[in-house]
Amino acid sequence: MILKIKTMDKNGWVLIDGIRKIKFLSIDTKRAKEYKDASYVVLNEDAQDSDSAVFAMCSLRTDQEYNVVFNTFGFLLSDEGKTVERL
Repeated sequence: MILKIKTMDKNGWVLIDGIRKIKFLSIDTKRAKEYKDASYVVLNEDAQDSDSAVFAMCSLRTDQEYNVVFNTFGFLLSDEGKTVERL
């Protein structure tokens, strides 16, 4: 699976490929700001504290773990690049 996250750059995206297992939680942006030690953080600073954000725990096929926090657009894609779920 692939996790695709919109960055704050105009045309920027982050792709995390090779995901074997993923768990995600819906949290508010205020709480998301507490996850400073996550592997990757994408926060729109203009968002209200009560707006929703996503905390994703990704286990990769290489046995690496990534914790990702974002309050922009996110998509979970199949290995073929087809959208499985919008986060």
